Amino acid sequence: MSFHTITYDRSGTGAGYFRALRVIGWLLCAVMIFPIIAGAQDNTLLPKETVTVGIRDDFAPFSDMQEIDGEKIYTGFDVEIVRAVARDMGVEPVFTVALPITLIPMTAEGLIDMAPGMAHRRGWELVADYSETYFIAGARVLVTRRSGISRLSHLKNKPVAVIDDQLTGGFGPDDVIAALPETTIVTAADLTEGRHLLESREVVGVVADLRTLIAVMYADEESKQYRIVSEPITTTPVGIMLPPADDRLREQTDFALMNIYRTGVYGEITEAWLGEPFDGAIDPEFVMELWPE
Repeated sequence: MSFHTITYDRSGTGAGYFRALRVIGWLLCAVMIFPIIAGAQDNTLLPKETVTVGIRDDFAPFSDMQEIDGEKIYTGFDVEIVRAVARDMGVEPVFTVALPITLIPMTAEGLIDMAPGMAHRRGWELVADYSETYFIAGARVLVTRRSGISRLSHLKNKPVAVIDDQLTGGFGPDDVIAALPETTIVTAADLTEGRHLLESREVVGVVADLRTLIAVMYADEESKQYRIVSEPITTTPVGIMLPPADDRLREQTDFALMNIYRTGVYGEITEAWLGEPFDGAIDPEFVMELWPE
């Protein structure tokens, strides 16, 4: 019995044959994959007609409830963002009010589909997922307009209050000291005490989360005497918290956020809710991450 060894000529016509096979293989893959990609970008393919959205009803201008003619109307920056996202996805948002501390477990357990206005923090991704970032928060300094303070460098050798209940909110005294090494840190129990210290001129500024400072200024007409220093001490990305392991919902939420940003809807909502009197507080250079078409 004899055996014959077959040798393929990869330098001549044989090489061309194998190249042709590879090209055909890639074409077949493209035929199968492109419809899948197109379907993934079609925001009407979610297997439900509504999404349950968990929000606060006492955090204007981000999420608030107003009663008009006996009907509860939810509105605010976060509410309008998620409403525009749902519209782009072809689903109807159903709002449910929850305490901030309960939004994480409710999302983790799948009791709600979306929780807008949630900070990205290490550890939380172990129990829930996140959309793209649509807002930048973090530690900022509230000062009086009469002080003339407009930059962090103006706080050198001056006392600044740090809100105690914000110390676990993504920043603490060490972050403030790092940004303001020659500033005296005074701990305040809450924003009310911090503002009292500011009004009595015991401190020249109060450090708290940007969204908290905006909410306080929005609610209090007297807050017009204050301004928020534009330079951040820390930055915290904010997005929509989503149930874990729901890749389809996360993808469609991200696509929808990109769409409302590209079409200018995001800018209109931002201007309507976070324009005056917060010019300078909102990062003017924020650009949402956009995937190529």
